[in-house]
Amino acid sequence: MERKGGTRQLTATVEELRSALSRTDLDSEQEKTLRMRYGVALGDTEAPLAQKAPANSAIGDELLLVEMQLLRGLRARNGVPGTSASRALPGRTLEGAAQRTKDKIVRALRKKK
Repeated sequence: MERKGGTRQLTATVEELRSALSRTDLDSEQEKTLRMRYGVALGDTEAPLAQKAPANSAIGDELLLVEMQLLRGLRARNGVPGTSASRALPGRTLEGAAQRTKDKIVRALRKKK
């Protein structure tokens, strides 16, 4: 006996896959695997994250505070203008020759990339 040779092909667009992935409740590893397999990039990476805490709750306020502190520290670490590294890490500023040595090491490491 032979099997019938009817095979079906499914064609999906990137927009359809992106919307399907956003509606599903997958683990991050599963979602990453599907995105890599089908070549679906993340949406707007600069968009704010969805908030999971109920509106007007103390938990939401705490999460917002933690997020703001983390962003401030990240900006200070990356040297974003308007933030001060000394404000983020008090007592850890380098002066004079130590700062020049650090800058020299950083430049050398960047050249290696």
